This record gives sequence, structure tokens and C-alpha cells, in this order.
Amino acid sequence: MNAIRPPERIETDRLHLRPLAADDAPEAFDALFGDPATTLDLPWPTHRSVDETRACIGRLADGWRSGAFFSWGLFEKRDGRLIGTLELHGRLPRMEIGLVTSFAPGRVRTRAWSEMLRRFLDWLIAQPGVYRIEAFCSVTGRAAPFMPKLGFVREGVVRNYEARPNRGMSAGDSYLFAITKAPQPLGEVVAEDDVQASEKQAA
Repeated sequence: MNAIRPPERIETDRLHLRPLAADDAPEAFDALFGDPATTLDLPWPTHRSVDETRACIGRLADGWRSGAFFSWGLFEKRDGRLIGTLELHGRLPRMEIGLVTSFAPGRVRTRAWSEMLRRFLDWLIAQPGVYRIEAFCSVTGRAAPFMPKLGFVREGVVRNYEARPNRGMSAGDSYLFAITKAPQPLGEVVAEDDVQASEKQAA
């Protein structure tokens, strides 16, 4: 189980984030998981059917139930269209995010996407016990140039990090990006946890 429990629903001025539901499967297939341009550099094969996407959404729901990982669909408020997904997992002091951006026709990323991610990352790095946020991006993908704009620093290249089946590669390289903050002395961390526990009991 994860030490971080983020909110299931997140609102910004222009985006609505929530866990994907089974009813979202047709749109998620068209916009994300079944779109060859979107899945080109992902570590799993492009979905071949809506049923495959629906099963995937079921596994994402299991992550919320177990607390092992958390995922959201990103929906434009103006028209309700699904434009991407955000996933969070890890173990303190390190957390990792994963992003899938739709490159399907008519679903180009907007400034609202960048603004939401910056707010989410600011919230995450401010959580007690979180001192590092990681993200891995394919060296052949389109996400890497975007990461420094979110505050990430590129730390290096991880060789043969994951499979790239949609490029016919059994293993491909990834850039490692990170956001970090200075760790507290251990005594201060313990004291902070004790204060939070006391506040919860008082409530």
C-alpha cells in the first residue's frame, strides 16, 4: 500500500481529473490506448479492441482499491474530451509519475495540461516524506523536451529500460528526469509524523 493517498477527483479551471470508468472505454480506446501515434513509445502493445481497453481500466481501478498506484483520466471541461492520463506510484521517499498524452486527431495538448501538471507536482513534492519525483521518457518520444518546463531536471539515460513493442524493440532507452527537495533530518521527520498523528486523533 502507498503512503500517499491523493484525491480521486481534481479540478482546475479547464480540466477535470478522475479515475477512468468502464463507460470511458470507447473514448479511451480511440483517444489513447488504441491510437498508434499515442502508443508508439509506450511499453505495452497498442490495444486492438475496446474490450481490451475496458479490461485495462479495470486493472487501473484495482490500483485505487489496493492503494498500490493511482491513475486519472484528464478531461477538457469545455467539451468533455479525454486528452490523456496521469499515473502515480512509488514508495517514500520516492514517487514516480507516468503520463500518456493523446496524439489522436483533435486532441492536441493545451496550456491547461501544463498548468495542471505543475500544480499537481507542486502539491506532490510538498507532501511529508516525499523528497523525489521521477519520470522516465523514451529517448525517441515527444515528451522529453516538455519535462524541463515542468521543473524536472534530466539526470541521465537508463539503457534498455523497458520494452517498446510498438517500435518492434525488446528493450529501449529512457531519459531519467527528477524533481527533488532537500531532506529533513530524521528527528524532524519523526516529530512531524507524531504531530500529524496527534491531530488526526484529536479530530
